[in-house]
Amino acid sequence: MAELDFNTAVVKAANAYLNGTAPPPDAVTVTASTATIANGASLSDSVAVGAGQVIWGVIIPSAWTAAQISFDVSHDSGVTYTSLRDPAGNEHVNAVAVSTFIPFPTVVGVTNIKIRSGISGTVVAQGAQRLLTVLVG
Repeated sequence: MAELDFNTAVVKAANAYLNGTAPPPDAVTVTASTATIANGASLSDSVAVGAGQVIWGVIIPSAWTAAQISFDVSHDSGVTYTSLRDPAGNEHVNAVAVSTFIPFPTVVGVTNIKIRSGISGTVVAQGAQRLLTVLVG
């Protein structure tokens, strides 16, 4: 799978902000929204991304049925969703651990995001309701 290039300075700034050791990066107002995966489900509800905002990343909750995460994104205010893929067409997949911050690749034009437990062809049902925090700014 091809590697996506993350802006490491942005990720470090976001982590410092999350840890309470720094103000929001570049004086951007970072907001936290909740994406909910229902008990027994694998796909979250939709989280809206405001005009001119980008997705910083996702915080995995302290309880999580073991699974990678992948993303469905929309460019038309949640009408149509597609799997987030890299330029080579590979689905963007992250290995995760509980209580961790997963940086989101730099993409433009995303208006809504859903978080998937597993990958599009092999989803993993969560064993309870899961509340994931999506950071947007």
